[in-house]
Amino acid sequence: NSKKKLMEKIILINNEEKDAKILHRKKRVGGFLKKIILSKTHVMLI
Repeated sequence: NSKKKLMEKIILINNEEKDAKILHRKKRVGGFLKKIILSKTHVMLI
């Protein structure tokens, strides 16, 4: 029973790592897009 729980935990951690990697990639792209949007809105505000 404890082995099963351990396996489930390992699977969860692996999935979280995968999600984190995907999120990190999206964040890099998102951050780049945010910079462009921010610079455009900044120009509009001035």
